[in-house]
Amino acid sequence: MATLEPYRLQVAKGQIEGASVVHQFGVNPDLDSGQEETIMWTDSTRYFQPYPTSAQTMYVNSTSANDDGDSGNQTGIRTMRLEGLNGNYELVSEDITMQGRTQVATTNTYIRVFRITALTVGSNGHQFGDIYVATQGLDGTNRPTGDYYLRVDNSLSMPENISAAAIYTVPAGHTLYLDLLQFKSTIRGGLTTLAHMNFLTRPAVTDAPFTSLIKYAFREPILDFPFPRPLAIAEKTDIECRGAIDASGSNFDVTASFTGLLVKN
Repeated sequence: MATLEPYRLQVAKGQIEGASVVHQFGVNPDLDSGQEETIMWTDSTRYFQPYPTSAQTMYVNSTSANDDGDSGNQTGIRTMRLEGLNGNYELVSEDITMQGRTQVATTNTYIRVFRITALTVGSNGHQFGDIYVATQGLDGTNRPTGDYYLRVDNSLSMPENISAAAIYTVPAGHTLYLDLLQFKSTIRGGLTTLAHMNFLTRPAVTDAPFTSLIKYAFREPILDFPFPRPLAIAEKTDIECRGAIDASGSNFDVTASFTGLLVKN
């Protein structure tokens, strides 16, 4: 007897045209008091403001010469896939051959980037340096001198071969139906410390602000927000997960993730 599979499973299998699964997660192992920080990488404060208003070429590099797909020294990351939106807010991606500390210009132009993932690696199994997706320009330590929008962080104890940034922008002509939001933190270790987790969105309207959809104070190690009736987020809407500490302290580890179905309108 044939069994009708759940719709979400059919989407995950790629059986539903115009629908796909979105999963974004971020890690910030150094959340400090006195400021709200986007849940991204170690040295984050807020994701760069203002967001780009037009599509631009991005540049990808590592702080280590070992992340190279062309030379004989190929022990780190060799190739990566960058995903984002073009100037029309359409989904675009490309595969990039790393050239160590030398910035590689993207073929596409991007108004948003939200993920870069290692595709092939050498004997090390992961990156040797920090990987940056940025506007052009490097300093003496091979970090971008301008804004950088994604980073694969090599300072974590378990390098993940992917940018861990809890951000997203809904592509044009689509709606994101959010079904789960999750925050996790080590904040409970300090009983006098209170953390605020903040889920914000901003519509594609000139001068529109980010607005909290969920802001929650907690001392628990994990916080789940399932949506039995999915939360609909319109096209071109920017999404950020942020955290803040309301007492003295530093180096709190916070992660955030959200999942949903991206459906063509």
